[in-house]
Amino acid sequence: MLGRLYGAAKKLGGGLKFLFGIMKKNPIILIIALVALLIRWFLNLWRNNEEFREFFINLWEGIKDFFAGIGEAIGKIIEWLGDRFGFVVDSILAAAYNIKKILSGIIDFIVGVFTGDWERAWQGVQDIFSGIVGGLWAIFKIPLNLIISGINTFIRG
Repeated sequence: MLGRLYGAAKKLGGGLKFLFGIMKKNPIILIIALVALLIRWFLNLWRNNEEFREFFINLWEGIKDFFAGIGEAIGKIIEWLGDRFGFVVDSILAAAYNIKKILSGIIDFIVGVFTGDWERAWQGVQDIFSGIVGGLWAIFKIPLNLIISGINTFIRG
């Protein structure tokens, strides 16, 4: 009987030595086991301890309220900036559109000349000048809109 017990203990010791050797070489297994143990501990407390459950419910509600307040504040800041400086973004987008129109017109002009498609070449010239005028207008509108925004801010108080 003692021999069988000794044999079982020896096998258990060998198995534990093997297991600890694996964990020593790969600590991720140990981390996974610890996370699983913490999850089990947390779930056990959640199911069996009313105060523990209420604490985390209230904590979660507080976190949600906090981030909702931050989101609302960021939304108000963005709205305020958009009201005052949205025209700058609009002007930049208009300038970018006109630059694209100029480049597209140059390409159409070159392709039209080399392929003998004079209608396309003429359309390219029109797009080039339309893009130049539109771009200058977009740039010219920035200070005008800035002055208008300043007047509106002054009137609002």
